Amino acid sequence: MIGLLRRIGRGGCTKRISARRLGPPEYKYESEGGASLAACFELLRNASARSGKDVVSLLNWVIFNYLIGNSDAHGKNLSLLLLPEGPMLAPFYDLLSTRIYAHYGLAEGLAMKIGDENDPSALQKKHWELFAEEVGIKPRLVLTRVIDLAQKIQTARLQLFKGAFALYNCDTLYRLIEFMGEQAEKTLRRLS
Repeated sequence: MIGLLRRIGRGGCTKRISARRLGPPEYKYESEGGASLAACFELLRNASARSGKDVVSLLNWVIFNYLIGNSDAHGKNLSLLLLPEGPMLAPFYDLLSTRIYAHYGLAEGLAMKIGDENDPSALQKKHWELFAEEVGIKPRLVLTRVIDLAQKIQTARLQLFKGAFALYNCDTLYRLIEFMGEQAEKTLRRLS
């Protein structure tokens, strides 16, 4: 959530803003001086008209990006919509697995630390608990949500080979499905 940009949609009815600066605008990653997760959660609590719902949505975003291997989930991918009811978290975008492309040299570290750790393969229960404290959410809720989403991903990932995606069976899709399964399994094992 960086910027303070405003865009008026057609008819002037919707304004989209990237929330106030949480770090220098030229930096995307926390390690460079960009936004931290704690700062993003704090901003939502203070600025969103529906802060409770938006905090839960942001929590789900953090967990989902970790589970799919998105090492490029940074603060510039988060925005607030300025609506007549007040500012609200905008729909998410850039939800992709970057770690399945690590063999091309893409960074594997997290864009924003989870519990003071930016190496996704090193995350343990203690990191999720520290993250929970840093963002002001009960650790038990965070751990329950991580487990729930990991289980859902394990169940749903194989559906990518069926239906509309069946035409697109390829090495990349296979790597994605394999990565998500391994990540979910490892996460469940570490949190049990």
